[in-house]
Amino acid sequence: MLKTLLPTFHLIRIGRDKMESKFNTKKQLLGCLFGATAGLVFALAAWGIDAFLLAQSNVKHPLINFAPAFVILIIVGILIGWLSVKIDKSWVTLSLWLGFGILCTWLITWLPVHGRALILRNIEPELANLIKFPELDSLGQLWFFGLFVTALPSLIAGLMEGILVDQALVSSSKSGMLFMLLASVLLFGVAGKAGDHLVNVKFREATLVTDSLIQFASENYGVEVDKDLARKIHLSALNEIEDLVLKPYKITIIESDQFLGRIELLVDFDGEFAICTVFYAQPVRCSPFINKNFQLPTEHLTFPDYIFFKDAIANTRNVVI
Repeated sequence: MLKTLLPTFHLIRIGRDKMESKFNTKKQLLGCLFGATAGLVFALAAWGIDAFLLAQSNVKHPLINFAPAFVILIIVGILIGWLSVKIDKSWVTLSLWLGFGILCTWLITWLPVHGRALILRNIEPELANLIKFPELDSLGQLWFFGLFVTALPSLIAGLMEGILVDQALVSSSKSGMLFMLLASVLLFGVAGKAGDHLVNVKFREATLVTDSLIQFASENYGVEVDKDLARKIHLSALNEIEDLVLKPYKITIIESDQFLGRIELLVDFDGEFAICTVFYAQPVRCSPFINKNFQLPTEHLTFPDYIFFKDAIANTRNVVI
C-alpha cells in the first residue's frame, strides 16, 4: 500500500514545485516590469520632454542627455525590481530603491554638465578644446533637493512594490497590473518632472532662446524691426553675425559657468561658426568664431560686458538685420 502511494506523493510534490516555480517566475517578471516602468517614466519626465523640445529646434544633439539616462535607468530599474521580489526582504527592498533614488539624483546633477562634456568629447573630439563645464557652485543644494524629489518617491515605491506585485499576481483581471503600473507612473513621473527643473531647464532655455532669436533674424532679414520688439528679444546680440543667420545651422552647448547663469553655445552655420553667450536665458552676444583648432578665444564675455550690451540693447531705436 505504502509503496503504491509513494509514486503518487512524488508526482504531487513535482507538480507543486512546478507550480511554485511558475508562480515565482511570474512574480519576478512583474517586479521587473514595475522597475522598468519606474526607470522609463523617470527618464521620460526628466530628459524625454527636454529631448523632444530640443529635437523640434536646431540642436545638433537633442538626445545627448536622454539616451544614456534611458538606457541606464531602465536596466537598473529592471534589476532592482527583480532583486526586490527575488530576495523578498523589506530592508533589502528599501535599500535598493533608495539606491535608485540616489542614482536618479546623481544623473540629474551630473549628466547635463559633466556627462554632456564626456559625451561631446567622444563624439566630437575636435571640440574638446572648447568644452568647459566647471563643478556647479550650488551642487550641495541641488543634491539636497534632488534627493528630496527622487529618494522619497523611491522609498514609497520600495514600500509598495511587494503589495502591488502580489495584487497584480492574484488579480483575476488585468486591473491589478494596471494599478501597479499606474502607481509607478505617478511616483516617478512627478519625481522626474521635478528633477528636470533643477538643471536641465537652464540649458534648455538658453538653447531655445538662441534658436528662436536666430530664426526670427533669418525670417526678418532686411526688414526694419520695431525698437520695442528688438529690445524685448535682444536682437542686437546678432549684429556681429547678421549675414550668417540666413544659413542653416545647428547649436551645441559647449560651456557654462559654475552658477549656470552664463551659457556658451557654438552655432555651426553650415561650416561657419559663431559663439553665442546667454546670461540667465537672455541672449547677449553672438560673435564669429574662426579658429581651425577649435580653441576658445582669450577674451570671454563677463558679467560687466553683459551690462554693457544690455544697455546697448535698451538704447536701440530701430534695428535692421
